[in-house]
Amino acid sequence: MKFSTLARLIGLPLSRRQSSRTWEWDGRTLALMESSRRKRGVRSLIHDLCHWLTCTPRRRQRNEFGLGTTAGPARPARRYVSEAVAQREEEAVCVLSCLVERLMGFDEGGPDGPLIFYSMDQASVTTLTCWRLLEKRGVFEALERCFDREAVRLHSAWVLKACRRILAKPKDGH
Repeated sequence: MKFSTLARLIGLPLSRRQSSRTWEWDGRTLALMESSRRKRGVRSLIHDLCHWLTCTPRRRQRNEFGLGTTAGPARPARRYVSEAVAQREEEAVCVLSCLVERLMGFDEGGPDGPLIFYSMDQASVTTLTCWRLLEKRGVFEALERCFDREAVRLHSAWVLKACRRILAKPKDGH
């Protein structure tokens, strides 16, 4: 499935505007272009789609989903949630991004391949709590409307297993 098709099915509005001049999510649309000649990478777009799925409908109207940012165009986006809520949601988005990438065919080397957490140094114990947040917000039902229900369940089980495997490793890597 193409990213634009998934975004349409989920209800995420897209724009050909440049994220280098505005925020990636401006409260109305997701920027598809990084600059006038460069498209944003599909994994970055998937990550932002997962932010859109994970955040509350009210915060969808805010720049950068109300999570705040210091990077960006002329001014930072304002944060409307605590640091703890922003961190928990970012972790949930990272886990969800892994699931959506697998559903879209980015298998990262098969069922025993590495699980990538884009903005996490290491999976934390809150990762499994994040899964409950995604369930509570109806994210899996939304994905089941776009992908085969059994595929969503299969890949969800793989991501959870990988999270547990990471959590079971000692912090020093031994």
